[in-house]
Amino acid sequence: MRPVVRRVRAETNHMGVRVTVGDLPPERTVTADGAFWSPFGRTVRDGRLDIDLLLTRTTDPLAIPAAAAVSLVGAAAPGADARLGIR
Repeated sequence: MRPVVRRVRAETNHMGVRVTVGDLPPERTVTADGAFWSPFGRTVRDGRLDIDLLLTRTTDPLAIPAAAAVSLVGAAAPGADARLGIR
């Protein structure tokens, strides 16, 4: 079971856990706003897009966000793929 991630409404209601890129496994999510590390990334607060989990605003070709994700994964230590165990 996935824990509640502290973003937007969960944060407003003091629920969930705070996350960073290192806490979440790579699960690229492409939206009109760009490519994000995780589906939790595309978050809007007070009308402004959170960019902490944004890989790139360029989504075409998909090779660009894929390369951005690979560079982050390659920089991580082996076995440090997801500290929260969200899979």
